[in-house]
Amino acid sequence: MNYYELNLTFSAMLSEEQCGIYIAFLEDYSFESFQELGRSMLAYIKEEEYIKRKNEIDAYLLSISDKYESAEFKIIKDQNWNKVWESHFEPMYFDNRCTVRAPFHEKSDAEIEIIIMPKMSFGTGHHQTTRMMMESIFSLDVKGKKCLDMGCGTSVLSILAAKLGAESVDAIDIDMWSYKNVLENCEENGVSDKVSVYCGDASLLKDQSYDVIFANINRNILLNDIHNYVKVLAEDGVLVMSGFLEEDVKMLIDKTFEFGLQPLRMLQKDKWCALIFKK
Repeated sequence: MNYYELNLTFSAMLSEEQCGIYIAFLEDYSFESFQELGRSMLAYIKEEEYIKRKNEIDAYLLSISDKYESAEFKIIKDQNWNKVWESHFEPMYFDNRCTVRAPFHEKSDAEIEIIIMPKMSFGTGHHQTTRMMMESIFSLDVKGKKCLDMGCGTSVLSILAAKLGAESVDAIDIDMWSYKNVLENCEENGVSDKVSVYCGDASLLKDQSYDVIFANINRNILLNDIHNYVKVLAEDGVLVMSGFLEEDVKMLIDKTFEFGLQPLRMLQKDKWCALIFKK
């Protein structure tokens, strides 16, 4: 599978807040993965999605053309992707509790090590939303619980839950690349016996029952799929959602009220937010 890389270059280094705003908008145009490199931001989109939405993307870039110096696209061949990630991916540290690193990084002294070969999947611990989701999992008691990781990306959240004692985790992502990557990452972390991996979307949710659901996706998909999450969330179960901005919070809370969910907590990093609900 080929991807297009958009390289946006700015006159000065972007703040995390500015990066977050651009990422949120680009996600609405089907961009999946992002890297922040000094004055540049790299964004990646599947080749077929780029071809399908090229006119919309060009119109958006034109509308913000006064914000950046240059915008360049190039195709990234499937076989080159690992080299792209290996050149930029740095370990992430969460106090002494957890380290997220690639196999080629040195071992850490953290209580929990998660080893990830990110490839083309999103969710390595670098993005604010992934950080908040991990913080939420640490704050919840997942030991002995049945968990669901929707839009699992690299499976960081699935692996963390499994290492914290979850009875089982179902990891679902619509991207075949993510599906294959999750299988590798779970094997690497010794949790394949606890994590079941599926390629698909919320339509896979039928008559399952989960104690905890993680959904780190984006506002539009969350709004569309909340009813599916509630359907398989056990009584007194917990739903954790992220992937949206501060201005989206009210819209999401209003939507959850339609299904009787009780808001427990909100986390925020820069303009990115996470919400925790109880059924």
